[in-house]
Amino acid sequence: MAKRAGEDGGAVQKKKRKTPQRKVKTITASTGKCMLPTIAPELRNKIYEMVLLEDGTVRIDKKLRVPALLQVCRQIRSDTLVMWYERNYFALTVMHCDADVLLRWGQHIRTTLLGSLERVVTSVDLRGKPNWSNLMRWCKIVCANGGVWFLEVPGNSKLAHVVKAATTMACRFRTNRRRWSECEEALEEFRLAVGRFDPRWLD
Repeated sequence: MAKRAGEDGGAVQKKKRKTPQRKVKTITASTGKCMLPTIAPELRNKIYEMVLLEDGTVRIDKKLRVPALLQVCRQIRSDTLVMWYERNYFALTVMHCDADVLLRWGQHIRTTLLGSLERVVTSVDLRGKPNWSNLMRWCKIVCANGGVWFLEVPGNSKLAHVVKAATTMACRFRTNRRRWSECEEALEEFRLAVGRFDPRWLD
């Protein structure tokens, strides 16, 4: 008598059906170009706002990251550049008066927006200990390039007041077309004055 499949104790293997793969639709044409610029301007601007405008503050770090949308193509970059920089609020931290990230951020804005630094709101969180050497490097760059490089320093700490006063002084020397050596001399006198209240500036 013929045995049916499986009666001899052997496992019956079932053939697995292949799941058909779904094709993912993209917003690119057959040429590979992004189709976003072809959408109606009102809808396109809504999309830009949803992607680029942050509810809170945008934190800046040493990598100076920007949204990927700004790097898609020249047309989108042109449409969104001003929105990203001028309608968001940025913040960064300066430790021990080392303003490397802040100064790079300022230069980045000057290059990207062709000098429109004052149109970008950047809040600086000053932390750490007083460091006169770092502050002098900061002031020297401000004196050479102009601009205080930030619009707002939150809080009323003594550190913030000294830094604000020193960088503002350097900016005025730049405005009056005076040499860094003169600015440096004035800052040293300022240092002796603030050192009476906080000796750490004299270290």
